[in-house]
Amino acid sequence: MNMRTESAFAFGRRRASAALLAGVLAIGGAACAWAQPAASLARHVPADVKLFVELGGDADLLIPLTDAHVWSTLAELAGQPASADDAAEWRRRVNHTLLMEPDEAIRLLFSRGVAFVAGDGAAQETGLLCRLAPGTKLLELATRWQARPIPFSDKATVYQLRNGIGLGAFEDRMIFGDPGPESTLFPALLRSIADEPFESLADDECYRALLRRVPDRPDGVLFARLAARAQGASTQPAESAPASSEAGTVGATGAIEARSMPSSAMRPLPALRGVTDLPGPLRGSTAVLLALHRKSEILQFTAVGDAVPRPRPTDADAARLIERLPERTLLAWGGVLDHAALLRATESLPAQNLLRVAVGTQAPALARLTTALTGSTAVAIGAVAARDGAPAPALPAAAVLLRASDARAAVDELTRFLQSLVSVYNLLSLRAGLPLLEASSDLEIAGVSAQAVDFTPLARSVLGETYGRIELAWARDDDVLIIASHADWLRQVLEARRGRRADLSRVTRLGQRPLSPASETVIVAHLGPIGDLCADWLTHFEQTQPQVLREEYWRGRQPGPPRLGINVAQPPDQRRLEVVSLERSAAAGGVVRPGDWIVGAEGRRFSTSQPVAEFREAISQRRNPRRVELLVERSGVMTPVTVHVEFLDPVSVLRRLRALGSIAQRVVYHDDRPDGAGPRGFLTVELRSSRGRLFSFQEPPAVVPAAPDDR
Repeated sequence: MNMRTESAFAFGRRRASAALLAGVLAIGGAACAWAQPAASLARHVPADVKLFVELGGDADLLIPLTDAHVWSTLAELAGQPASADDAAEWRRRVNHTLLMEPDEAIRLLFSRGVAFVAGDGAAQETGLLCRLAPGTKLLELATRWQARPIPFSDKATVYQLRNGIGLGAFEDRMIFGDPGPESTLFPALLRSIADEPFESLADDECYRALLRRVPDRPDGVLFARLAARAQGASTQPAESAPASSEAGTVGATGAIEARSMPSSAMRPLPALRGVTDLPGPLRGSTAVLLALHRKSEILQFTAVGDAVPRPRPTDADAARLIERLPERTLLAWGGVLDHAALLRATESLPAQNLLRVAVGTQAPALARLTTALTGSTAVAIGAVAARDGAPAPALPAAAVLLRASDARAAVDELTRFLQSLVSVYNLLSLRAGLPLLEASSDLEIAGVSAQAVDFTPLARSVLGETYGRIELAWARDDDVLIIASHADWLRQVLEARRGRRADLSRVTRLGQRPLSPASETVIVAHLGPIGDLCADWLTHFEQTQPQVLREEYWRGRQPGPPRLGINVAQPPDQRRLEVVSLERSAAAGGVVRPGDWIVGAEGRRFSTSQPVAEFREAISQRRNPRRVELLVERSGVMTPVTVHVEFLDPVSVLRRLRALGSIAQRVVYHDDRPDGAGPRGFLTVELRSSRGRLFSFQEPPAVVPAAPDDR
């Protein structure tokens, strides 16, 4: 590796280390509560930053977020795929850089507030600002951190820490960032903390306008500009490979087509990179602001955007559908769907896709069904007991509630559609040797006429022994069609709707405002109980199937090889591959560019005249199943890059949900009518104050709701 290569590698490592130190703590802080800072750090931040997160005081609330699985979950939500191993590496880097554990660093540096910023430009720089705690002396910290002074500014004291991270200080203010020669954000932050005249974010009219639309004196603020949210991706047009391309095949041009789900490499966080648009009423905003107010264990967030207010759906009824679900619903979503558009979307699937074939054969019945629906929809995830005698925790169950203009016609069309599907399946099963399914049976559930199809025989033939019945049950309740994955979950939904058991209205009242009839989107999540259920399943697997808890178990059970989305060509007699193009939404987008040369992978340079084969082998034998390490030559400089790929590991999902459930108990979100200046939404998070369970998963007794004046 030559001097230019080593320099580039060191520079990239410094930037990644700084981002890893700053970004994850700031991302974690966005989920916590803070005391109002004495003076906003927005006055020390350039006006053109893309992301600004300010939080203050009470740093102990950040400590739980250093949990490996919480860390990786938050990183995933921020568009930075990570694993528990990455969290361990982050802790190691913090310890190596500051010579202290992350817990101590958080308490020492963030007790008087912290701000995280992400700058503009292709470098996607990040920085961290904080105030020294009273009595803390910078010189003592610099000595402890083995920092060395570097010339940078006449007014601010500047040091370089281990891992190449820069530290600037002036009076009680400190910044961390990249002091490299190409850095622009770090010098700007240095000038700001030295009180040199400049245009700050606090004076930016867009920021100020959004801030005026949230309650006064927020305890935390997240501000993001989204106009350049795709920044960092390749500036050259991506070219799509043929739909029939397989990973690793070489076409006439020598291109390797290897596609993947959208992902991104671990690099400095550029606001909301990769987000094509925001959900709900914030859709279309070019800037958003999220303000936090804390009331004891309740965190209340207000989200506002600058999108032009748009007409609300006239048939929105999400609030009423959600509030009448069972109180023990684990996760609920309510909104308005265009069911006809969903059916049309299946036409874009491959011709032999099973879903497209099924929809095509039943198109008239499905068209009649969608005509009978209004669009108001709710999805509810709950829990049902495993089959009698099964030594297993409760099972997840799902229900879809569809409001209909003609509910009786909707039920009739759905019944005919499902009976037809069962008949077609039974014909095909004779050739495939699969068990036959019985036609739908009539039931009475909670006093309501219902029907169900039992899929348990088919599930057992494919999956082996199951923990319980797998069925599809449906019924009509007033003007709502309800379809559930389990008859028992359908019973619980019906009982709540008919007032025979507690409903979710008790939970939605946690929000800072009542649910509005105009709400286009409503979400309720019992994170604590979800985490408890995941913990039960992890314990069950540990006792009965410990092999599934190991990552190696899932490496051989992936749906296919990882796809990078890189099309390459191999020049004759060269041990390297030229990047010809990138597919749209490629996993390598923003990391690899057309014109780059891939000269190695997974720590080894290509050494034969068959780099295509070496590339395939390196991908299949990669050390970390969630990412591929490449050595890329660009403009004569060798640079190691990381491409994150999709990896299916259900156990890691259970662990992450368990970790999140240890921090938050309940979450309620709903949007509201625009306030005249743009859209807004309300998010309430109830922190988990104890390790006690909110409720068990044993069948609760039916209850009579409280009197109206008590509700």
